[in-house]
Amino acid sequence: MPRPTTLLDLHGRDDIVAVRAGKLNSAAVTADGSCLTWGCGVSAKLGHGNEQSVPAPSRVESLVGRAAVADLALGDQHTLFLDRAGGVWAVGCSLEGQCGLGTPIEELARQHRRALYGSLQLEALLRNRPAAGAAAGRHEAYL
Repeated sequence: MPRPTTLLDLHGRDDIVAVRAGKLNSAAVTADGSCLTWGCGVSAKLGHGNEQSVPAPSRVESLVGRAAVADLALGDQHTLFLDRAGGVWAVGCSLEGQCGLGTPIEELARQHRRALYGSLQLEALLRNRPAAGAAAGRHEAYL
């Protein structure tokens, strides 16, 4: 898109009070505290309860009646909503704790496996027995 183009779903609305742009997603906040998100839905970061991409602004129904959104921040794989009462709501991937919900059990398990397998690998080296390991993304294996 080489020139500014009107978002038809938002054109003419006088209730949009804020817009935010992420790497692959965007959002708008309305005067009544509703939030609209659209774009890439990976990690369920749009707040629509699934990982589907949304091509046009769509209201985050899960917040309706629960939180009046004042502002928001868009991460690569998560979204944080600030409500008018000062509460923060999070949605999306939190493998590294980015949603602020503490360290997820998957991450704790990964750290534990690394510590355990690291000590096994060291033990094998001390016994002059080769140890092999492989890692890809969130998975690792040691023999």
